[in-house]
Amino acid sequence: MRCSRLWIFGLALSTATIVAAGEPISIRVNPSVSIAPSMLAIRVSVTPQSQNRALEIVVDSSDFYRLSRVQLEGDRAPLVNTLKINSVPAGDYEVTATVIGSDGRRGSIARAHVEVMGMSPR
Repeated sequence: MRCSRLWIFGLALSTATIVAAGEPISIRVNPSVSIAPSMLAIRVSVTPQSQNRALEIVVDSSDFYRLSRVQLEGDRAPLVNTLKINSVPAGDYEVTATVIGSDGRRGSIARAHVEVMGMSPR
């Protein structure tokens, strides 16, 4: 029983963190599983590159959508960008972070999955 709990806990953590060695972008969302209404803390790491102009962060489910865009100043941009979203309702969410280049094209993308559970009726 204890082993299965640890496995489930590890799985929940891994679904909210996408980091690959050498990748130009990674995303981490905390918490990966919560109870509504929830506050999500999103942390995106972007390797500074001269052509990077914007970072687009989307939180999306069937009943909720939020898009935020952060300006990047190429190779002078910060390595880490953070965003907090309050009062997120129950749902299964895909959180994506996309780098937009100087030509306006979408580049590297990182994804994470988050589950916000509703309260059970008594």
